[in-house]
Amino acid sequence: MTDLQMTVGIAFLLVMMFAMGCEAELPEMISQVRKYRLAVSALLANLVLVPLLGIAVVALFHLKGDYADALLILAVAPGAPFSANFTSKATGAINVAASLLFVLLLTSVVFTPLAANLLLPGTAAVSLHYARAIAAIALVLVLPFALGQVFKKNTGHLATLVSRAATVLALVIFVSFMVLSAAAGKQARTAIGGETVLAILAFAAGAMLIGWLAGGPERPDRQVMAIGTGMRNVAVASALVRSLGSQAGQQVIVAFFSVVVPLSLLLTIAETVRSKRRALSAAVSYTHLRAHETPEHLVCRLLLEKKK
Repeated sequence: MTDLQMTVGIAFLLVMMFAMGCEAELPEMISQVRKYRLAVSALLANLVLVPLLGIAVVALFHLKGDYADALLILAVAPGAPFSANFTSKATGAINVAASLLFVLLLTSVVFTPLAANLLLPGTAAVSLHYARAIAAIALVLVLPFALGQVFKKNTGHLATLVSRAATVLALVIFVSFMVLSAAAGKQARTAIGGETVLAILAFAAGAMLIGWLAGGPERPDRQVMAIGTGMRNVAVASALVRSLGSQAGQQVIVAFFSVVVPLSLLLTIAETVRSKRRALSAAVSYTHLRAHETPEHLVCRLLLEKKK
């Protein structure tokens, strides 16, 4: 990743987390974490089922060496910061998105290095600079979110308008980041070959499916869980792969990101369109209901015209 890409990526996270902070309700976030079913489902999906999926994909596609190592590291790296760009769009699920993001992010700092060293074959061993990772989470994610919360508490309804503006700005920055990353993604996919790209696609789609099924009965929660589970923590994964000195493994990380983002975008668009259609349908039904509140002769005329 170039210095420009890193700068743009950090700028996106700062703006996006501030926007989430302006909108999220901290008591509701805490309540979401305390919900036994949702918390356990998220941890089960990310810490057990997705790692098992990674092992299965590596075996099924006969991945070897650095390619297998990188995919296994991705499989044990939950908590994708960039998922906030998509999960925050889920209707009425901002508190679920924010709470799960922080829980999985903090979990990844402890869980990912330990699990990776257990899964990696041979003498390969990864290491993570814990102080640097925690400082990055605090400064790039927690701090702007906290500032958003303070701004919301002191400005009231103005925070909603600022949150919408910040969300639009974050989207523009994210698109810029993806444009800057497009060439690197294409180069990485070419370098690792079609079979490995297919393995990455299967892993990304499978992880999103696991998240969707673990999200419970509410579709917004399913959307949040699917994207949050599917995207993985590429920052932590990249740091661990870098500790192995594997250039080929870094190509797998870049290729994965270039694959999972379009999948997340497609799911976000599909759920947004579905939500708007349902809202329109509800509005039409309400209009029909109000017709029966009009004077009696108008209701009778409507019924007669319907019979004709």
